[in-house]
Amino acid sequence: MRDKISAVSERFDNKPRGIAHVLSNAPDIGINEIAKKAFETATEKGFRDPDVAADRGVLGDLMLIVTEVAEAAEEARKIGYEPTRTYYRDSDKKPEGLPAELADVIIRIGDMAQALDIDLAVAVREKMAFNRSRPRLHGKTK
Repeated sequence: MRDKISAVSERFDNKPRGIAHVLSNAPDIGINEIAKKAFETATEKGFRDPDVAADRGVLGDLMLIVTEVAEAAEEARKIGYEPTRTYYRDSDKKPEGLPAELADVIIRIGDMAQALDIDLAVAVREKMAFNRSRPRLHGKTK
């Protein structure tokens, strides 16, 4: 039995695990740095070209965020859903799963905040401080 377990372990240990495995030991970066990098990537890939971004506007950017949240919900609806599982699309090894979709939400928010010159770190700290001052369940009974 032990030999079978070793053989299975060796097969999986030698498989590439995707970029998340490489990045798991990377240092955390602040929210404004995430926003800056998201904006830079969006610009580099053409999503912030003046005619594209202007046509989309703030409401369009918000709908892209909503779309990412909907994709996260779709992941949660799948049979066999595991909240921490990342899997990789066969065709291009794109990360999939709830962690990837939540990352997309953060990336979209960061890109939008950077495009609008919003300091997310300040906004998040301010909002979290206010939320700590609110009553349990914001005064609702249920």
